[in-house]
Amino acid sequence: MENIKEDILKKHGIIVKTYITKGRTDSEIVDFAKTRKMQLIVMGTHGASGYKEVVVGSNADRIVSLSEVPVLTMQTNTDKLKLKNILLPIDNSMHSEEKVNMAMEFASMFGAKIYVLALPHTTDEPELGKFKTKLHSVEQILQLVEIPFYTTWTEGDNLAQAAMEYSHKNLCDLIVINTGHESKIAGFFLGVFAQQIVNHSKIPVLSVKHITNSL
Repeated sequence: MENIKEDILKKHGIIVKTYITKGRTDSEIVDFAKTRKMQLIVMGTHGASGYKEVVVGSNADRIVSLSEVPVLTMQTNTDKLKLKNILLPIDNSMHSEEKVNMAMEFASMFGAKIYVLALPHTTDEPELGKFKTKLHSVEQILQLVEIPFYTTWTEGDNLAQAAMEYSHKNLCDLIVINTGHESKIAGFFLGVFAQQIVNHSKIPVLSVKHITNSL
């Protein structure tokens, strides 16, 4: 721990504080972040699959599901986090647009473009109308703050896979997703979309837990 601390200070000039605690990994991290008012948790993931992904879940899964603090997950082979293109999937769930503020903050800090990926997942005309209204409101906000963005519509049986393929095609550096509204079984498992993205995305994923009020 001390070696890591000194190495970060030497290479990047960042002052690091180290803490050692004991207990269950996921609950210790979540509680530590909450009690010390942390603004971001950063986690590595090897990518869970098969039985582990469906039944057991990785530490990253549980932390993303339980944490009220945004969680940035990245696979261990990620070399360097560079943010030029941010993928913002918008679906027809109630809280989908709540991650927009966080995506805008990162885009502003790094001068990045936002790729809005519309995932309606419905053919029902009234629901599709509501979705279009939501999507338009997101676009208006991005225009208001003058963040460059592109909007693309896509459909498919596996929206998570479609989002990851889109991110690869457009050289995205970060995917911003919602968590919380999909949590199941006392919050220990993510919904299908979030779980697939967190476990299988080759690029970093920022998971933002929904709040009560929407944009």
